[in-house]
Amino acid sequence: MLKLRSITTKIFLGYAAAVICSTGVMGFLFHTLTRHYMEARVARAMIRQAQTLAREMSREHAPPARVPIPFGDQVLEGDFVVTDREGTVLYGSAPAAFPPGIRLPHVLREGMPPPPAVLPRGHRDYIVAAAPLPPGEQPGGTMYLLLRRGAFEALSGRLFGIFLQSLGAGLAVSLIGAWLVARHLTRPLHALKEKARAIARREFDARVEVGSQDELADLARTFNEMAAALKEHEAATKRLLQHTSHELRTPLTSIQGYAEGIKDGVFSGEEAEHAAEIIARETGRLCRFVDELLYLARLESPHETYALEPVDAREILAAAVEGLGGYATERGVALVNEVREEIPLRADAAKLRRLFDNLLGNAIRHAAGRVVVSARRQETGGVTIAFRDDGPGFDLQDLGRVFEPYFTGRRGNTGLGLAIVRTIAERHGGSVRAANHPDGGAVVEVTLPPTPSPGSRG
Repeated sequence: MLKLRSITTKIFLGYAAAVICSTGVMGFLFHTLTRHYMEARVARAMIRQAQTLAREMSREHAPPARVPIPFGDQVLEGDFVVTDREGTVLYGSAPAAFPPGIRLPHVLREGMPPPPAVLPRGHRDYIVAAAPLPPGEQPGGTMYLLLRRGAFEALSGRLFGIFLQSLGAGLAVSLIGAWLVARHLTRPLHALKEKARAIARREFDARVEVGSQDELADLARTFNEMAAALKEHEAATKRLLQHTSHELRTPLTSIQGYAEGIKDGVFSGEEAEHAAEIIARETGRLCRFVDELLYLARLESPHETYALEPVDAREILAAAVEGLGGYATERGVALVNEVREEIPLRADAAKLRRLFDNLLGNAIRHAAGRVVVSARRQETGGVTIAFRDDGPGFDLQDLGRVFEPYFTGRRGNTGLGLAIVRTIAERHGGSVRAANHPDGGAVVEVTLPPTPSPGSRG
C-alpha cells in the first residue's frame, strides 16, 4: 500500500503525472493528426475513384450498385450520384437518400468541392468527392462519390483503438518503470534512515555505502562524515572522563588522606603544617586543571568570540617572559628573550598571552637550564615564534600527539596546555609545530598570519 507522505510515493506520483499527461497529449495529437491524414487519403482515393467511374460511364458501362473505395488494405463501400448542369440529381445508387429530382446544395453546384467536403443528409453525413462527366455523356454533368461518414469513423475508431491498446500497454510499462526508478532513487534514503536509527542507538560505526556521484551520494558521504565525527566525539568524551577522573582522583585522595589525618590527630606540629602545605599544593593543582579544562572547552566552542585587534606580539611576549621569570628562577632556568623587533599582528591579546604563557611554562618545566625565545619573518609576511629548551626533547613516538587534549608524555602535566596552544593558534589562522632541535632539546614553533592591510577585509 502506498504511503502518501513517503518520498518514494511522491516521486512516483510525480513521474506518473508527467507520464499520464504526456501520454494524454500524445494520444490527442495522434488522434487529431491521424484523423486529418486519413480524411485526406480517403478524399484522394474517392476523387480517383470518381474519375474512374466517370470514364467508365462514358464507355457505356453500367454503374455498380455500390462503389468500392480502396484504402490501404481496407475497402470501403460508397455510393454515387449523377447530376446535370444545375445540380439536379438524375440518378444514383442511393435513391432513398438522394432521390432523382432533388438539387444538391449550392456549395457543390459552384464547382468541385474541396476535399474533403462533408454533406449532411437526413441523420447521416457523407464525405463527398466529384469528377466532371465527359462532354458526350451529360454536358456539364457531374459524378459525385459519397461515403457515409460513419464508415470512415468506424475505420478511424478501429485504428485509434489499436493505438489506445498500445498506448495503454506503454503507459503501464512506464508506470512500473517509474515505480522502480522511484524505489531506486530513494533506496539510499531508506538506508540512511536505518543508519540514522543505528546512530541514535549510539552505534557510530554505521556507514552508508556510496555508489554514485549525485546529490544523494553527497548526502550519504556527509552522513558518514557526521558518524565518524560523532564516533570521535564519543571517544574524546570517554578520554575526557577517564583523564579527568584520573587527574582528580590522585590529588583528591591525597587531600582526603591528609585532611583526615589532621582531623584525627595523626599529624601534629610540623607534620600537620607539612600536611596542610600538601593539601594547599594539591588544591592549587586541581584548580589549575579545572581552569585549563574549562578554558579549552570554551576555546573549542563555536560561540567563543575572539576580540581581534592590532597588537604588538613582541610586547605581549615580553610581558609573558617577565611574568614567568620568577618561576624560571625558582627552577634554575635562564629565560632568554631574543625578540627585539616589533611584531604587528591582528589578534586577541588575552588569548595570545595565554598561548605564550603555556609555551613558556611548558619549556621551563622541561628545560635543563635554559629556554630561548626567538622570532623570524615568513615570506608570506607572517611570523614564526620559536620556544626552545635544552631538555631531553620529545620522544619520537609522541611528536604526532603532543597537541592532543589530555595527552601527557614523559614528565607531562595536565595534558591540556599544548592543546590550548594549538586551538588558539588555529583560531587565529595560524599553526603550531613541535620538533626536536638538532643541537638537543625541544622546540615548539607558532606561526601566525600577517596583519591585514587597512583596505583588506577580515
